[in-house]
Amino acid sequence: MERKGNGERKGEKTTGVVRQRLENRGFMNARGDGLPRSFFPVMDHEIPNVRVHWREWTCSIHAFRYASTGNVGLQLYEKGIPMATASINPSSTSTGMGVILPDDEVMIKDYTENEGIAAALQEAGIIARASMTRPGCAFPVYKLLVALPADLVSRETVLAKKGKP
Repeated sequence: MERKGNGERKGEKTTGVVRQRLENRGFMNARGDGLPRSFFPVMDHEIPNVRVHWREWTCSIHAFRYASTGNVGLQLYEKGIPMATASINPSSTSTGMGVILPDDEVMIKDYTENEGIAAALQEAGIIARASMTRPGCAFPVYKLLVALPADLVSRETVLAKKGKP
């Protein structure tokens, strides 16, 4: 069946629980028109054969690039529905520009609605805590222990689209 932008199959109605989950995460507007175009990261791709159990969900992991820095980001999906964006892409407080990370590092948001996500990713063997932060940024850095999808767009391609060197 054809899928609509909000994760539903064409002709299906979103259940109240799923709709509320999507609305709470900002993935669906109040009218249920689907995901806002500004949400989409640059070309996300599922990391094959990798699953993580977080809260009551068993999720696949999708890697993407942040458009502003080209950093790698991670999202959790359950049955095709985005459940959480695990990574963050903070600006440096000293420069006001994004913190640039190597492709094998990510910053994980492990507070408020994402509480416990770093531990779940570590238990699944997806990340390992690195003992460092980046200058001007207080968020911990994690090493990626899984290979990125081969078809993930390169940092250079992302930044070239933004007109950055």
